[in-house]
Amino acid sequence: MIYAEISKKRGFLSGYNISQNGSKSSSYSDAVVPFRYTNAAVLNAFVKYQQILDNPKSGAIAIDVNGRYLIEYISAEIIECAVYNPVNGTVLAGKYDTTHNKMFSYDINAEDCSLLILSLIEVILDDSEARNAYEVIQLGLSDPSNVPDWTEYSNDVALLSDNILCRIKNSSKGISSGIWTNFMEANSTINVIPMASINNDSYAVANQRYGNTKLFKGITSISNHLSIPASEFNAMYKLTKESYDRPVSTLSDRYLVPCDIDECCLLIKKSSNLSSPFRNVLLIGDSGSGKTDGSYAIAAGLGLPHLSYNCHPDTDNFDLVGQFVPATNNKEGKLDSSKWLKKHHFPSLDDIENNPQACYKSLTGDIAPNGTKGADVIGLLIDKMLALLKSEHNGKEFTFVKSEIVIALEKGYAVEIAEASTIVNPGVLAGLNTILTGGYMALANGEKIFRHQNSVVIFTTNKSDYAGYGALANSIISRCPLVYEMNTPDISTMVERAIAKTEMENIELLTVMATCIDDAAKKLKEKGKKDGVCGFRELIDWIIAYQITGKAYKSAKPTVISKSTFDTIVKKEIDDLLNSALVSYD
Repeated sequence: MIYAEISKKRGFLSGYNISQNGSKSSSYSDAVVPFRYTNAAVLNAFVKYQQILDNPKSGAIAIDVNGRYLIEYISAEIIECAVYNPVNGTVLAGKYDTTHNKMFSYDINAEDCSLLILSLIEVILDDSEARNAYEVIQLGLSDPSNVPDWTEYSNDVALLSDNILCRIKNSSKGISSGIWTNFMEANSTINVIPMASINNDSYAVANQRYGNTKLFKGITSISNHLSIPASEFNAMYKLTKESYDRPVSTLSDRYLVPCDIDECCLLIKKSSNLSSPFRNVLLIGDSGSGKTDGSYAIAAGLGLPHLSYNCHPDTDNFDLVGQFVPATNNKEGKLDSSKWLKKHHFPSLDDIENNPQACYKSLTGDIAPNGTKGADVIGLLIDKMLALLKSEHNGKEFTFVKSEIVIALEKGYAVEIAEASTIVNPGVLAGLNTILTGGYMALANGEKIFRHQNSVVIFTTNKSDYAGYGALANSIISRCPLVYEMNTPDISTMVERAIAKTEMENIELLTVMATCIDDAAKKLKEKGKKDGVCGFRELIDWIIAYQITGKAYKSAKPTVISKSTFDTIVKKEIDDLLNSALVSYD
């Protein structure tokens, strides 16, 4: 009777040539519950479990802040979801319709009940017999074509089925019997997961075990990222219908869009009708926190082309607006404008900004007309420089090439100005302020460059306590109405982002690698070492190297350990840390 009641409601998944009878029984079997046969709910649950492990997009398993197990299994537009409370043995379940944002009851008479077993699997596998049985059948779970002998496979599934059902029936064997009636009674029901509890974060995720939760969110879940594919984010906040002379930025679905980036684009878009719209942004964070990717994502969300400009300690004001380069093909490189100006006693851009009338007179010998602005004087300076350069270089022509910053401001693009805090000369930062305030810039050919209303400037910089970086000038910060701190991702977020970037399938090893990066970064901070890097970017390099070599520890040498610090003693500690964590993977 027991066999009939259980089996009549279930069928095996397509492709699994399972015989119902098995010869192996669990050590938990007794005369009361002598199952010893393959149970469809058990096999189907473990197939779904394996799909989540093999492909995180199939679903997720997590633990919330109260120790409850959260399960999601995705099928088309439906998410089968369950919450298992190991304290009282209760299971809540539902089928969430992502299209209509609605939770439906889980009809155990219509479903195969595999979701109920799936909700228990993490507890089930704490038992050595169940774990060993799972490892035997694991290869066939990923692909039925891997099964060489279906009779023997059925026997192994029977052992696992026997183990689970006997333990559920008898709560003293390790699993609460709270769901037993759902297997035995044809008209039993199971309580639905309340949407209100999901919406108010009653199931806040504390530990993302496998996959990426979409419905359940929380303190370490994907709530920091949008649930939509990145391709849908492209041009979501498009600023204009006009076309550009270069391609606009687009994201692939391998990028996870942070919610902060979504908010930033929304504010830029919605402020467009204001007298002072948001057009300057500062992204600040440690190396590998996603600043550069965030800058590109902002451009993609706004439907703009993206340019970038990298600052360095020797950056001068001329670098920010352009470079003098030979017009003909010769061995001479770009001109060091600052040194050249000093050599010829010409005013600097700082001088022009501070006193344009005096600089006008020094360049022309005449008194400056009323209303003379710095931009007008810069045009005169460039004219003088080009003429003198031609004379100094035997008639060779020089030309002024606009910088990425000026091109973006003129054309209405987004431009990333990276690491402005590395600039040594404070006067250069004053030049950046001039760029941010709008107005126009006069070039040598008389062209006046006005800042396009849709141009967006995105400063990205490391935190001031990072080696080689100073504090970003307050004058720059004050010109940026939107400032976002890009936090270093925690382990679960690193795993999530790494899966999207590398498509690595070994979630267990990936979690270990992310943990190693996190532990190494903490050790470097503890030791006060700032002469190297150890963050998400290094994790990605490490994963790619591992995918090529197949050696976890060996591939960490050039991608992580060697880059962590130049202190040989601390580097050895990092080396030992990774070697110990990875010993079972090489």
